Amino acid sequence: MSGFNYNKWDAIVDSSDEDDASPEAAVARASKKKDENNPFPKVLIMTSKGGYPHEDDWKVANSAPMDDDFLILKHGDRAAAAVVKKYYPWFYEAYVALGHGVERADLFRYLMVHRSAGFYADVDVMPIVPVKDWLRRFGWEHGVDGFNAMNLLVVGLEFPWEGDDGEPFQLCQWCFGASCPDHPILYAAADAAVTRSKEIPFSHDNVTKRTGPIAFTAAVIDYLRAHGCGAAVDALPAAAEPRGLYVPVDATSSCGLLVLPYRAFGYHPGPFHAKIAKGKGADLVKGPDTQRLIQHEFAGSWRIIRRNPVVTHIE
Repeated sequence: MSGFNYNKWDAIVDSSDEDDASPEAAVARASKKKDENNPFPKVLIMTSKGGYPHEDDWKVANSAPMDDDFLILKHGDRAAAAVVKKYYPWFYEAYVALGHGVERADLFRYLMVHRSAGFYADVDVMPIVPVKDWLRRFGWEHGVDGFNAMNLLVVGLEFPWEGDDGEPFQLCQWCFGASCPDHPILYAAADAAVTRSKEIPFSHDNVTKRTGPIAFTAAVIDYLRAHGCGAAVDALPAAAEPRGLYVPVDATSSCGLLVLPYRAFGYHPGPFHAKIAKGKGADLVKGPDTQRLIQHEFAGSWRIIRRNPVVTHIE
């Protein structure tokens, strides 16, 4: 269901030489450029074995084609592995042992945004709305309606019907963002991916269950239930309409989760999802086009995948 083009991870030359070397300095600069209603650093994190076809689109959409106001941090295989090894060494052995490069990309995205904050997007994600306007498009204003999390994780519904593993919905992990480092749900997602990769055998069909959107969704749900937010889980996906569901995940509300409706990140313009929704008996609310924040191109078939040898060491 994720639509990720796993095939490109086998076919494209590694671009590690183009990786950004100092994410800490870049994020520190970008973090100073937040505004009241956009608490996110102006940082986009991406990883690829090849090119970044929408890099310029992200820069233009965010009004910074010629300066460093909106930063894109790119990581090839070696740079991504270096981040894991340096900052999360206890996950490194499991990281290099994952069955395919796309699984390592899954684990890396959780850890990198946990480490540095900002946004993550797959390379086949194209921006529609500037990041600074994402919350405004859904009417969220800090300090209003109890929306006061300093450390905010924003995710979107991939589809508002029961997932393949029986979860009541599925979340996107091809694009998400955190306003501050160390959001606990992202760490929980990384930990769950490592655990599942050891418990679930690698296969073409198991990638999403081991590290991908099924694993991510289950980790978010498990974290919310374990921290007294089970009512929010039970209310989703319906409660995401019309403007998303905000869930404080600690007693002081300093840490929160915002789940945006399907149209924010998951909307597919063709009949594909509509047909599935009809078969599931789900109400697929499209909503205004102005609330479509990105377009995921679903480049290629995610079920077309060739097994890579298990990586035992990355320089």
